[in-house]
Amino acid sequence: TAFRITTKGSPNITKQLDSYFKMFEMIAALNSMVLLSALPREILESQDKEIWTDKKSGYSKVAFGLWVGLYRRLSNIYKQIMLSDKKRKPDDRILNTLPLGEDFYAKLTNPEILSILDTIPEKRNKLGGAGHGGDVPEIIAQKTIIALHPLFNTMFEHLNNAYSSLDLIYTQTIENPNGLYTIKIKSLQGTQYPYAEQEIYSETIPHTKSLYLYNRFSKSRLELLPEFIKLIQCEHCGHWSIYLYSKIDNHKAHYVSYQNEIHEYTDKPSGL
Repeated sequence: TAFRITTKGSPNITKQLDSYFKMFEMIAALNSMVLLSALPREILESQDKEIWTDKKSGYSKVAFGLWVGLYRRLSNIYKQIMLSDKKRKPDDRILNTLPLGEDFYAKLTNPEILSILDTIPEKRNKLGGAGHGGDVPEIIAQKTIIALHPLFNTMFEHLNNAYSSLDLIYTQTIENPNGLYTIKIKSLQGTQYPYAEQEIYSETIPHTKSLYLYNRFSKSRLELLPEFIKLIQCEHCGHWSIYLYSKIDNHKAHYVSYQNEIHEYTDKPSGL
């Protein structure tokens, strides 16, 4: 949905440019959240400083550049794991024990994705306030979009390569009448709304009201950390949207949606 909003064009060229920058930011945030969600707890704890640096408190409000930096550091940790895995037998490799398998994480940490993202915050900052949703001369906005568009397309080729075999699902209810769990889900695919409701089956029980990346062929699934990403029905307008963590202030965690220009969501900062 965010991809369609960005690329369909807009009579307001400044708003379209802002959509491009928001889309790149969303990619850096989402991929960081996925990589964080997959790391075993012992690695998260032992690599805490490598992940967050000495300025962990800076993530109380996450700017674009902070997401890119986090994404790069997480990618480096995965590369270190990949190197150490080469010395192990296949059955002992760490990445093979993670949900969705080694190939997925190799694709998600592709150096070209990171190289593109590294350039975008600077491009936005050069525009000053205009790069953060403010007014910008149309000719400059158009030139910037022309420069961003091929990078945008290359980015999505890599993302499609990584995510195309997976569904994003939201678990609603679980039943276990015959030993096999029947899980009612919302399937968050494409631009369809309201989200399709389906049933999947599993020998293991997931958490309800959680988002998962799910491989229907292998049945492997990765739960996305709920303190970073949520599916929320807006209490103001009733619309369901995915919300990503943005900041913490006054003992509240704030989340933003990149799908629609709708209301912000706040929650207690559990786990952050």
